[in-house]
Amino acid sequence: MKRPTLALLGSLALALAACSSSSVPGGAAGPEGSAWVPGTQTVEAGGVTVAVTWEGRGVGLGFDVKLDNHQIDLDGVTLSGAVLTNDRGDRLEAKRWAAPPGGHHREGTLLFKGTAGPFLAGAKWVELTLPPIGSNGVPPLRWSLGASS
Repeated sequence: MKRPTLALLGSLALALAACSSSSVPGGAAGPEGSAWVPGTQTVEAGGVTVAVTWEGRGVGLGFDVKLDNHQIDLDGVTLSGAVLTNDRGDRLEAKRWAAPPGGHHREGTLLFKGTAGPFLAGAKWVELTLPPIGSNGVPPLRWSLGASS
């Protein structure tokens, strides 16, 4: 009888973990951040956890954006108003966010119009500004690139 109970508890734990918001490594550097923060930055916007992963110059202009919450349906959220800027004032508009419907949990790749090489060449930082999610603004996320290449 212990095996079915353990299996049930294990399944329940996995289900809860899949629906819970977890801490993501990296933390948000924010507009004042000065160090390169590889990987994922996480911010809260009106009860929605926004986790954005960018692996740096080598991956170009693709950002993995994950939205999680337990309050609103995110299927209608579009990130078409997202803007990527650099320290020179160059701006790129979002091309598309390839994220399948998921209700309270959505994840997909956000791509930008333009060419990564010229946009990133010599840049000290890039900043991602997402449109509001529902009626809540999302704080901008900044990745410092350090020494330019």
